[in-house]
Amino acid sequence: MENLTWINDLKLRVGYGITGNNDFGAGYTVRMYSVGTEGMWAVNGIWQNAYGTTINMNPDLKWEQKKELNVGIDYSFLNNRIYGKFDIYHRRVDDMLYQVPAPVLPMVHSVLMTNVGSLTNNGWEFEISGDIFAMNDFSWTSTLRMSHNTSKIDNLGTEDAVVLGDAFPASMGNASRIVNGSRIGEFWLFKHAGLDSDGKWLIYDKNNNIVPGTAENLNNDNKHYVGNGVPTLIMSMDNNFRYRNFDLGISLRSWIDYDVFSQLNLYHGIKQSSAENLLKIAYTDNAAINDKRILSDYFLSDGTFLKIDALTFGYTLNLSKYNKYLSKVRAYVTARDLYTWTKYKGYNPEVSINGLFPGFEYVVSTYTMYPQTTRWTLGLQLTF
Repeated sequence: MENLTWINDLKLRVGYGITGNNDFGAGYTVRMYSVGTEGMWAVNGIWQNAYGTTINMNPDLKWEQKKELNVGIDYSFLNNRIYGKFDIYHRRVDDMLYQVPAPVLPMVHSVLMTNVGSLTNNGWEFEISGDIFAMNDFSWTSTLRMSHNTSKIDNLGTEDAVVLGDAFPASMGNASRIVNGSRIGEFWLFKHAGLDSDGKWLIYDKNNNIVPGTAENLNNDNKHYVGNGVPTLIMSMDNNFRYRNFDLGISLRSWIDYDVFSQLNLYHGIKQSSAENLLKIAYTDNAAINDKRILSDYFLSDGTFLKIDALTFGYTLNLSKYNKYLSKVRAYVTARDLYTWTKYKGYNPEVSINGLFPGFEYVVSTYTMYPQTTRWTLGLQLTF
């Protein structure tokens, strides 16, 4: 490669390791007692607090074990004007820590922390940076980052094991369900098939036949795995410009091709009850609905967005010629959460995409219930 003068650096990396995760409290492996858990009892005519176990003990509990294989490339081209890295990885987690239902009796409490099942995680990360312009009076540097990740539950310990997401308020049931072989991010919902002439729900049953969304058809057997709450691609881009004493920094971020289930639209987006506050969408997009709310993919929408995370504009004044104590003064203004481009039908598409049940805009979350505000910062940096 001696003749390839445009290549400054090209390095291959391969790594493999096994790490542990002890993300559980010490009280899970020993018997712990606390006062008041069993109420109060009268002893010799005096009421006494009773002591009881705080949680079910599991003396066989051990660390999760994560095995990871990583292959990466570091590169630098054109006199180090373009540089970056690319990594692809495969992870497997065995003996996952999870609280599972426990029989009462013989156990005292209804859940038990245990090691159960395995999970695989595959993905890649790419980064490229460049000094696009580098002149005396003007410079422009930029960094682009992209990543993709998928996770799958290989097994949950037993053939018929099931993990359900949190039940929705008002006895709506569960919108997430994980079984052996499930992909993290799938929603478990009734599949919307339209409305009848009276504005009543139509759904697809388990055989993909269109049936009325009535009580006899709204059962778990007719739910489908739909959508994906994990972005197919996560991107970010940082740009820094300088012209003489002026500087401008722009940070962009985008999540691409993922779905968000909006509890806000489910509970406040249809004209079901005049006693509730309703969103404008109840009288526009959802005006034709004349039925009760159901856990349907009708309330699932594309959350893809492009966001200006931060924009900073500054000016630097060089004082070294005039003052031996103060060499530079930089004044700047920064705006954060400046603007978001999206076609998402809820309030905020930037929901949690982590954990076992990503992709929900919750009613109880103040982070998603109210629009984000733009924050402004004025600053002054002194260099002595």
